[in-house]
Amino acid sequence: MKLSQAAIFLTTVAISHIDQSHAVNFIVIQPDDLQFYDDWSPPPYLPWNRRYPGKSYPGSSTLPWINKLRSDGLEMTSAYTAAPKCGTSRYSTVTGRYPSRSSHGRMQAQNTGVTSPSDASIPNTKLRDILSVTDGQDCTTSNLAQVLKANLYETGMVGKWHLSKTNTVGDSIDGVRAAINECGFNDVEAMYPDNMDPSKFQGWYDASWSHNMEYVAHKAVEFIEDNVDKNWFLYMLDHGQAEKDKIWEGGIRIPQFIHYPDGLGTAGRSFHGMEYSMDGKSWKGAIDDDITGDEWKANRCLAFESGTERAVRCGCHKYVMMNDSSPEKLEAESNSWWTGNEALFNLCDASGNYIVADSLTPSPEAVNIIDDNQELADQLKALLDCHLLKTNASADPIYQECTLNGDPITTTTVAPGPVAPIGPPQLISSNPVQNDAVSGDSTVINAKVFDDDIRRVRFRVQLPDSTRLSFTDGVKVSSNGDESDYEFAVDTTKKGKYGIMLELIDFSGNTESIPSDGSWMTFLVAENAADVVNSARAEIATIISDHPTNLAAKFVRMGFHDCVGGCDGCVDMLNGDNFGLDVPIEALQPVVDLYSHTDFGVTRADLWVLAALEGASGSQDTLEPREFAMEWVGRPTCEDLNSVCVDSNGNDNGCSEDRGPHRELPSPDLDTKELLAYFQAEFDYQEAWETVAIMGAHSLGTLSRENSGFNGINGWLGNTFSLNNAYYDGLMGGASDLDDFETLMESADWEQVYVNNEDIGTPNRWEYERGVDPHFVMLNADIALVRDLSEGLIGEEGEVSECQVRCGRRNGNGCALPRCPYAEDTWEAVKTYKFDNEEFLADFEVAFKKMLTTGAEMRQMLDVQVLLALCLPFL
Repeated sequence: MKLSQAAIFLTTVAISHIDQSHAVNFIVIQPDDLQFYDDWSPPPYLPWNRRYPGKSYPGSSTLPWINKLRSDGLEMTSAYTAAPKCGTSRYSTVTGRYPSRSSHGRMQAQNTGVTSPSDASIPNTKLRDILSVTDGQDCTTSNLAQVLKANLYETGMVGKWHLSKTNTVGDSIDGVRAAINECGFNDVEAMYPDNMDPSKFQGWYDASWSHNMEYVAHKAVEFIEDNVDKNWFLYMLDHGQAEKDKIWEGGIRIPQFIHYPDGLGTAGRSFHGMEYSMDGKSWKGAIDDDITGDEWKANRCLAFESGTERAVRCGCHKYVMMNDSSPEKLEAESNSWWTGNEALFNLCDASGNYIVADSLTPSPEAVNIIDDNQELADQLKALLDCHLLKTNASADPIYQECTLNGDPITTTTVAPGPVAPIGPPQLISSNPVQNDAVSGDSTVINAKVFDDDIRRVRFRVQLPDSTRLSFTDGVKVSSNGDESDYEFAVDTTKKGKYGIMLELIDFSGNTESIPSDGSWMTFLVAENAADVVNSARAEIATIISDHPTNLAAKFVRMGFHDCVGGCDGCVDMLNGDNFGLDVPIEALQPVVDLYSHTDFGVTRADLWVLAALEGASGSQDTLEPREFAMEWVGRPTCEDLNSVCVDSNGNDNGCSEDRGPHRELPSPDLDTKELLAYFQAEFDYQEAWETVAIMGAHSLGTLSRENSGFNGINGWLGNTFSLNNAYYDGLMGGASDLDDFETLMESADWEQVYVNNEDIGTPNRWEYERGVDPHFVMLNADIALVRDLSEGLIGEEGEVSECQVRCGRRNGNGCALPRCPYAEDTWEAVKTYKFDNEEFLADFEVAFKKMLTTGAEMRQMLDVQVLLALCLPFL
């Protein structure tokens, strides 16, 4: 069970500005699996044992303070969660949206092609911004914390989170905390990121603090005390152990109460239903009408989601749509209650009252009444079909309410808008605008303001080297009625990114900060492409350094995937081979927004290439790192080159950075000849060493089952942050290039292992593994550099069953299978790089830069090296 519905009402309010004089402080406490008690109007017992999930009911609450909140507050006796699992209900609490509307989940559904009903599961309901879906800013815009933070609330979170995709933030506490901060919570304490599973998160499991509720409560009180003079919002969470993830009434009905001292007059009251539209208006009006009795049985309908199962309840009746593996269907069939993939239940007794838990009364969900009530079932099914249409992951979301008569009612709920100024000082416009580009050694910043009681406008500037100048009064240069212009001249001799911050002050001392969240309005000062590239590269290096994941490796991977078919700043995110590239695309977006300017000939495609070069350059493991120079700009993007961008399914999705034309990436199961042929055709690699060198990029990064299907969380060799020749050390034996052939053939003990991914929907894989806890991986295409796997040695699914890399030890095969023949075409290059890191890095730079130019529209490029060498010596 999930305590989510109270917070859902808060987040459906269309807030753009809160009147601070009437603002209130509030806490949303969401304990997982909080069980009902006999006097809490519990749902019916589950059909198979007439018990609540996992345990029998206690007679009365053994939680005196929780029970006091209920008895002294407003008890919601018909409260439901949108989805009966911890992560999915948390998502609904924070965003006020059904789990199927998750931007991350919609992207995953589009990638898999299963979009209606989509999989409303914990892995798919992460609080992330996804650029490829409409209204996909779950993290930075569309959640309760961001709305309140924008309205000057201090926002805090304590307890279990479960809303971050942890492998994208380095599986670290600091990485998850930074992700939560980004999503609007200023203060994150006593947090544990996920379920406490020591086998999954090494180093996270520490019961001395991570699930210590006294510590969580202590940090909650500390947050309140620290913000006693401010408006604040606290989200407090816990985790329990009862059964869940089922849409029985015992899974989706939740205990819920509101305690508002001296507020709503809630003490000792009950509210039995929701007989009003959830249209962004307050609950208070409905509660003050003192709705009691049978009002909850009106035509107000609620939909529920769990995995790909869906249900809808209208009054006394509940319709459930299941699939062949649904637990409710399997339980019903195993107990001979009913069969089929749909069911209709009457939740009321003969008097029309909702059936609560009673050991003497059979559960209404043990009786499927659909055969005798087909017309009613069809009505509810039509309503559920309406819900599926609104939440179809392949289309833009529809924010409407479905009703029994089939007429959708458009609600007034909208995404949070800009925050209005608090006092009289108001900014009309400023110049330069956000992400603008200007030239010159001096730039005049202009601010147009409403001159109602305004006393002065102060300007603050951040220089390209991050130096922050003090606030300085601007000069009033003109006035027209109620509007005035203020100016401030800035020395912009230094080229790069500048930031602006304003303070508008009236005669009463009221101050309005622009931007209100303490960030900077940024603009670029440049004279030519070299200035742009220079500044952008420095910012990319900072982003890599500050990012909680191994972003350098992700930029290198993005560069390769982008340049297959031509470096055009576009990938097709519907292609499963590109899964995971949303992370570097999103991380680089601020750089693209600021630095891609046609005036200087620098495009998004150039900046993707620049990120790849910096990712490789900054990862070198050597005392004398190579330059990895950026030599060309002016690459057209896919929007410039293609009238259509057709994906792998033949659909024209329109061209954009994440909807580029479909391109075939190299199979992980290529043999030696196929590997050389692919890179020759794609990047004009005429020499075998070029392919061998570019494969050395596998010393960076990891592989995840969720993205590729391979179980390589420790990467190819463990040290996933260094670009060096260690990759070849895993492919070839020996201690010196003077060792004989047989010694060199004694490579690491690689054994093929089958990875079954049916539980997550990515392809099943065969991979080579060595080591245990941690283990490292190689793919067939890696092994093909030292073993000739042609002549049909690689099976259809990637299994090599007729030979092995060396006599096996790891799985006990010994020498039962012969050793695969050596790869004659690539053997010498692997040998060279294994014993000479400097030569590897030199050849990798040549091959990598060739990859980043071959296939692009060279005739439209500008040679930075020739034109601007004096301005940009490092290029």
